[in-house]
Amino acid sequence: GEHQYGNANLALHLCQAISNGITTSNINANSNSNATPNATFHDIMMLEALSEASWPGRCQTIQQPDTGTTFFLDGAHTVQSLTATLQWFAHATSTPT
Repeated sequence: GEHQYGNANLALHLCQAISNGITTSNINANSNSNATPNATFHDIMMLEALSEASWPGRCQTIQQPDTGTTFFLDGAHTVQSLTATLQWFAHATSTPT
């Protein structure tokens, strides 16, 4: 679903921060800093990892070829994840006009 873009963005920024040696104490000491992560940090590796990422059971669609049945699977377990799942399901099942 759309929420996965935000999750992926957060994960990439955390990886960049860890790689650049940013720690909680650094952030607290420089709370007014507007530093941004290095945009060139292993760009190819990150794009490849994201393109291969898979999380079965989260916003997963399975087609059953013999019956034409479509199953929509998501293991949402919080209010936020249920909201995201409902948005994904509504989008996935909407008929284009």
